[in-house]
Amino acid sequence: MFTTDLPFKEGYVHPSKVDYSALAASIVSGRTTAYDKVRAIYAWLCKNIAYDTTYTIYHADECYAAGRGVCQAYSELFYHLAKCVGIKSRVIVGPSKDHKGVIDPRGHAWVYVYIDGKGMLLDPTWGAGSIVNGEFRHNKYIWSWYDVDPQLMIMTHFPEDSRFQFLDSPITYEEFKMMIPASAEW
Repeated sequence: MFTTDLPFKEGYVHPSKVDYSALAASIVSGRTTAYDKVRAIYAWLCKNIAYDTTYTIYHADECYAAGRGVCQAYSELFYHLAKCVGIKSRVIVGPSKDHKGVIDPRGHAWVYVYIDGKGMLLDPTWGAGSIVNGEFRHNKYIWSWYDVDPQLMIMTHFPEDSRFQFLDSPITYEEFKMMIPASAEW
């Protein structure tokens, strides 16, 4: 984890009509630390939500109802669940690239969490799995995208707001495009 306290406006999060309180409470049941609560919510998303290969589910409420969604929906659902248990988080958006360095033209969304005076980056969408031959497959390496070091995250995730790079010297988009992603569990 790294130390920082950036603004937590609700940008990039659609309003919800669902009360996620009971679900959030059941997910974090028995967890006493904020870190363990964040970990439980992340794990629940990775194990229970599939990627929407039709690219039609972008909001948390639809994602929860259907059990699938795109990265924006995963990140929003994380946000709403975390908020119910007193965890501050924010949805981060920007370009991403795969392990070969190919930038996704659709853009991407992931999560920044602030707990115990420290920040943490995570990507529940990539932690959940990947698409193989047009079909979503759950990932056995869900922890690869939990509490990711900013030096590694920047290899594949370029936030629109450079403050969310969490680097001593933020890089430019041109520099991001030239970087070769670090080896990770894909």
